[in-house]
Amino acid sequence: MKISLIVVNYHSQKALKACLASVRWGKLPHEVIVVDNDRDNVGYGAGINKGAKQARGEYLLITNPDVVFGDKAIVKIAKYLDNHPRISAVGPNLPATNHLGILEGLVVLGVLNKWFPGNPISRHYFVKPTAKIKFPQCLNGCCFMIRRAVFEQLGGFDPKFFLYFEENDLFARLHQLGGRVAILPAVQVAHIGQISSGGRGNRAEFIKSRKYYFQKYYGVFWSRVINCIVG
Repeated sequence: MKISLIVVNYHSQKALKACLASVRWGKLPHEVIVVDNDRDNVGYGAGINKGAKQARGEYLLITNPDVVFGDKAIVKIAKYLDNHPRISAVGPNLPATNHLGILEGLVVLGVLNKWFPGNPISRHYFVKPTAKIKFPQCLNGCCFMIRRAVFEQLGGFDPKFFLYFEENDLFARLHQLGGRVAILPAVQVAHIGQISSGGRGNRAEFIKSRKYYFQKYYGVFWSRVINCIVG
C-alpha cells in the first residue's frame, strides 16, 4: 500500500464528498480512511491518530474535508517523497510557517502583526508559496503528506491539542529530530476553510491550545505572559 488518505469528518459531509471526488490517484495503491467525529468529537489530532492506527500505507495523506485537490496533486507529492528520502513530509501550494517561539508568539499572534504586518518577525514566520520549492519548519495542517514511519516515530499528534496548534507541535518535534519538510508550488489544492464551524473559528479552543503549546515548550510563566499580552 502506497498511500493512506486520512480525513476527519465533523458535520462536513458535503465538503467531504467534494474533497474525495477531487482525488486522482493515478496508479498509486491507496486506501481512504474517514474518521467520523460527529457523534464523539475527540478532536482533530486525536481523530487523525485514530485513523493512522488503521493505516497501511507507506505515506499518510492527512487532509481536511474542505480541501479540493488539483489534477495529479497526490501523484506529484508521492513522487517527490519517493525521490527525496531525506524529506519527511511535503505540503502543496498552501501558506506555511517557521518556528513558533516566544518572540513569534508575542508578535505574530497579537496586535503588533495587525498594526505592522510587514514587520521582520512576521515576514520570517509566515512562509508564502512561490514558484520555488521552500523548506519551512511547519507545513499547513489542513493538507500534507508524511511518511507513516515518521508519524509513528513522533507518536502522532498530541491529543491534548483538541483544535489548533497541533501541526505547530507535530512539526516542532519533527524539527527537533532533524526532519525536514517541503512546499511544492506545482501541487495545487484549494482550501475553503472552517467548513465544520460554519466559517467561524472557535476562539476558546484557540486560546486553550495556544496556552498549552507555549506551556509545553516554554513553561507556565511564558505561557501566561503571552496570554496576558496577546489576549
